[in-house]
Amino acid sequence: QVAFLYERSGTGPLTGTLRSSADNYSTDLAAFSGLGASDTRTINISTINNFTGVLTFRLYLYGNSNAAGTAGFEGTGSDLIIRGIAN
Repeated sequence: QVAFLYERSGTGPLTGTLRSSADNYSTDLAAFSGLGASDTRTINISTINNFTGVLTFRLYLYGNSNAAGTAGFEGTGSDLIIRGIAN
């Protein structure tokens, strides 16, 4: 599971995708839209199996209504949590 707390300005991105290095970032693990000003999302990553090596994730955020819109992980605390089992 990948869980994140996301915050954006009023004109920040409303849409996002999460990808991983398991397939060289070519497939969305999840796609989401309608992100609020402060939003929590939890993404199931159980489709990643039998992967060896270092696994990295990329969170793509897009769809600003204004070029000056901002977004990201804000404040302190658990803004990004990755849960899984490594064998």
